[in-house]
Amino acid sequence: MNILISLVIFIGILVIGYVAFKLSIRIFMVPQAKPLTDEEYKICEEVVRKGKAIPFICRWALKNRKCPCKPCDFLNSPSKLK
Repeated sequence: MNILISLVIFIGILVIGYVAFKLSIRIFMVPQAKPLTDEEYKICEEVVRKGKAIPFICRWALKNRKCPCKPCDFLNSPSKLK
């Protein structure tokens, strides 16, 4: 019985954490996101492909064609990719 209660509490905490994470994205990340040009989009694709990015944020930027952390170090100096 104690294991079941612990499991329910653990799942509840995970759900609450996921909802809080998604809300924080909508509150903080989406409003300040700036559109990416085609050139910047290609640079972002390369950054994500090479694994040098902040995984969730840069994938979100590619999906939505908007970057919340613009100006980005990689966009300012693409030579950092090498």
